Amino acid sequence: MKEMTLKASIIAYVGTLVLILTAGSVVQYFFGIIGVAVTELMILGWSLAVLKASGVSFRTVFPFELPKLRQMFGALAIYFGAYMSAAAVSIATTTVFPSSAELEAAMISVITERGEITAFIAAAVLPSFCEELLHRGILLSGVRNYIHKRMTAKGRYNPVGERHVIVFILGAAFGLFHLDPIRFLPTAILGAGLSYIALRTGSLFMPVCLHFLNNAVSVVSAFMAQTARVQEDAAAVIAGIEYPVYAYIGMAAMYIGLALPALWVGSRLFAGSGERANRGRMLAVMTAALILVLGGGFAAAYGIYGAAHAAGLTGL
Repeated sequence: MKEMTLKASIIAYVGTLVLILTAGSVVQYFFGIIGVAVTELMILGWSLAVLKASGVSFRTVFPFELPKLRQMFGALAIYFGAYMSAAAVSIATTTVFPSSAELEAAMISVITERGEITAFIAAAVLPSFCEELLHRGILLSGVRNYIHKRMTAKGRYNPVGERHVIVFILGAAFGLFHLDPIRFLPTAILGAGLSYIALRTGSLFMPVCLHFLNNAVSVVSAFMAQTARVQEDAAAVIAGIEYPVYAYIGMAAMYIGLALPALWVGSRLFAGSGERANRGRMLAVMTAALILVLGGGFAAAYGIYGAAHAAGLTGL
């Protein structure tokens, strides 16, 4: 049975970027959310064409077996940790690049322009399958096969080291794939988390489900933001408040504090039955998480309340 090569996986990835930048950008400009769906189908078609040309079977790069229950809980913990880490980076990005809020508003407008069903199909269902086939399927298979052969040939094979290298490369590729410098790090973190889950479960079942969940939450949030009409004047005033930097830092620290134990628990759930937990490491992780959550939460609350009080809104 043929294996996916690094060359073929790079062709699939680079070809997809070219499609997005050319035909994809055109259809999205003229047709909005429908154009997003068409772009996802382009990604799917190109990926299948590369598979056909390389002679690699679909099941080889897209295993879809149901993981064990312990692995499913591990995947959920890893995803939550990655999501919180990405949220922390997004907060920092918003602080440094205030224009990112305008880009988010533009994305909400595109997502909500054709109704809920169209949005869910174009922004949640299709990406969770088409993008996972490309990233955690073709690209991961090609990179993993190449790195495994290189490390084995040099007599330095290390499964943990191999996994870390693959996760880093796939995360960076997923961040670059979205073609948005402001969202690069958050999406790279999520991509790394999904890649880790794919490697540990040996299946794309959980990455596909979690990718769908992540995008579905974004779609629901977009429609909630679009339809919110309660207390518009107060909301406009609150949105105009300038919060101190330490409030944002506190919020980011709090999210990191929530991410640390989730990532540790997830890694332990994926560990073999014979691997004993390092109590010192566990204590360090939990202590750091507690300090970050309490300290960050206090800084965020104090900064937000102080800014609201200065604006005369503490009575709201």
